Amino acid sequence: MEKQKLTKLNEAAAFFRGEVKLMEENPVAGGEIQALTFNALAEFLEDTLRAAEERDKTIGWYMLGLTPELLLAMDIFPFNTEMLVLLLPTIQPDGLKEFIDIGERAGIPPEVCMIDKSMLGLMTRDELPRPDFVLGTSLPCDSIVVAYQIYKKL
Repeated sequence: MEKQKLTKLNEAAAFFRGEVKLMEENPVAGGEIQALTFNALAEFLEDTLRAAEERDKTIGWYMLGLTPELLLAMDIFPFNTEMLVLLLPTIQPDGLKEFIDIGERAGIPPEVCMIDKSMLGLMTRDELPRPDFVLGTSLPCDSIVVAYQIYKKL
């Protein structure tokens, strides 16, 4: 299996790691919680990049509405697919536009959830760690059920 670039995951990890460094260099009153949160995000993204490269664990995607505890208990690396969709606009306000456009060009109607369209775009650009399986749910919306079928084909 060829190595993935995972450019957007790398950018997100670097962004949050950089923010932690800035917070350490310029501490502000009450900023400890934000620094801890950003550090946890950076560590998780770095762990994800390592897991995708080394493939030493099964990678299981799980969706909104689920929690990773079941996967962790089975020594499976959990990756919440929507997380990158939610983080990219933090790094760059129009960071999802390209991926939404890809989803719409692939045939997802404009009125369908931007998360589904973004996910499709990220998948077709090989920006998400390749899963060994996807754990789905009908939460929080009905359109995600159709999206799972598309993800399975891809």
